[in-house]
Amino acid sequence: MILSRQALSTSDGLHCTGRGADGNAANHIAELAAFSSRREAAHATPAAKQLHGDKFGVDASYGWTLSTARRLAVRERVRFSEYIRAHGFALL
Repeated sequence: MILSRQALSTSDGLHCTGRGADGNAANHIAELAAFSSRREAAHATPAAKQLHGDKFGVDASYGWTLSTARRLAVRERVRFSEYIRAHGFALL
């Protein structure tokens, strides 16, 4: 799971704050999951476009967080996790 210290937003107004309202990580994870669901509802990813579908299969609840988790799980860009951390994300 990826936790962000900064706000996530898209050009169409979907957003997620950097922390849960009370600063609790569990609440933040729920907020991030809700953001991912809203984003996927607005911009659905076809099964054929889901990252590494051959390795992880197709997921009906695929979204931004799962896409990013899959990207980090497969070592294609060795320095990607460093890049993510440098931009204010904490990887769990």
